[in-house]
Amino acid sequence: MAATPVPVAEPEIDVRPWSRRNRLNPFSRGLLPVALLGDEEFAVADVDRSTLRFGPDGAAPKHRRHGFVWDLNRDGEDDLLLHFRIPDTGIAVGDGEACPEGVTQGGVPFRACDEIDTTFRAPWWWWLFWWWFGWLH
Repeated sequence: MAATPVPVAEPEIDVRPWSRRNRLNPFSRGLLPVALLGDEEFAVADVDRSTLRFGPDGAAPKHRRHGFVWDLNRDGEDDLLLHFRIPDTGIAVGDGEACPEGVTQGGVPFRACDEIDTTFRAPWWWWLFWWWFGWLH
């Protein structure tokens, strides 16, 4: 007897919600905001927040409440704003997308991805440092 496939919800997300270019420095020790956008088919109130994970290493949300419910994109539907510690996510230079995943309270798993830009841009003084110490060898 064949097992029936489990339906997977695919909500929309936005990494760095207030930025057009989802630029991210994988070496940063800061927090990364990620918005899980609700719509008619996906209600963020139904998300089991204890199951939320993000990135290749499956980072858990930073806040004890596991995010803030808020209408970020002003579409009349509640959205869930989450913050993840960048070092815990496992995102590396060259990664092109980042994906949160979790399970709703009804047991339906979900996964969504957004494009990110992780090209490393060194500060100007790094080039001066390498140029200077390159002459000493």
